[in-house]
Amino acid sequence: MDEHLLLEELDVSDFIKLNIKCIHFLSYFPLDDEKSLFKRTCQLIYGILFVGFVYALCVSSEIVNMLVVFGDIEKMTEASFVLLTNLSHSLKLYVFIKHGSEIRNLIKSINREEFKPRNLVQYKMLVKDIKMSKLLTKIFLFMCCVTCLLWAVFPLLDRKSGERIRLPLSGWYPFKIDKPPVFELIYAYQIFATCINGLRNISMDTFLSGSIMVIAGQLGILNNSLQIMGQYYKNKMTDEDQGNQEKFRKILVRNVIHYKNIIQ
Repeated sequence: MDEHLLLEELDVSDFIKLNIKCIHFLSYFPLDDEKSLFKRTCQLIYGILFVGFVYALCVSSEIVNMLVVFGDIEKMTEASFVLLTNLSHSLKLYVFIKHGSEIRNLIKSINREEFKPRNLVQYKMLVKDIKMSKLLTKIFLFMCCVTCLLWAVFPLLDRKSGERIRLPLSGWYPFKIDKPPVFELIYAYQIFATCINGLRNISMDTFLSGSIMVIAGQLGILNNSLQIMGQYYKNKMTDEDQGNQEKFRKILVRNVIHYKNIIQ
């Protein structure tokens, strides 16, 4: 492939594309404001039903359970872990929803022309960083799934002979859950909801880390551009050569513009 075409075709937004897809699927706030009204309405309904079912009900159950067992240190400790995790998750959801337009603008601006690599060295630097960003996201998502799987299996293994299976997580429900098939449904619901909430939580965290990696990658290629500019000045600049002076000025201006785009 032609080198120029290779550089132009690199999609810098690949840093966070996987995170965006996860947030689109797992959350009720769209990251694309160019959708039609019908699609945005469907997205909102999907979010209210899906996220409300797997998140709001889950958190409500944990809060009421904490109030019910209040005073019992052992049970409060057991109930606090997932509850505090989900409450911190609520703050992240609030921030993402509140700053939704800014996040959408950030996503759109990542693939700007100034961020494209200018040579094969910069291309390889960005490709390496993109692979690392994707790898980190996949590792954390995988670890979340494994953790939820262990939560699902552990109650089946951690019981004495003749002892009844307990739920993976503590929670309060306004009906009896000790008889089938209600117990099995609540058991499956807890694992499903915990997995979805964990994946959404990780998607938001890795979205921010991916955005930081975009900045780090751009600082890396800006550093390479400055080194090339310094070498050009050292080898080709003379007081009499107006052509090289003009070319050096253009390179300098381009690097300044690149720097201003990174800061923005």
